[in-house]
Amino acid sequence: MTIGSPSPLARSIRNAVSLLDQGKTAEEVKAILEGERDASSIYVAVSTLEYLRKSGRVTAAGAAMATILHIKPVLQIQGVSWTPIERFGECSTPRKP
Repeated sequence: MTIGSPSPLARSIRNAVSLLDQGKTAEEVKAILEGERDASSIYVAVSTLEYLRKSGRVTAAGAAMATILHIKPVLQIQGVSWTPIERFGECSTPRKP
């Protein structure tokens, strides 16, 4: 797996250590990290809709149409919740010549 930037967890750990080194209390560190969590976003492009369909997050008809049209949804995880990006945020698989 290739990660273009540090994972959110690794970044949070480094921030926590840095804040503790600066003399912040555990409660202050917790409040700061929770604020950063709520303000950060992670974008994920899924390669298959199988598990989203099985969990009920995508309808069977929607998954079938996306598969036929080679549409891969982009999901946004912000704070502790995730939402699908609007239609313009979808990426499609390049077609083979």
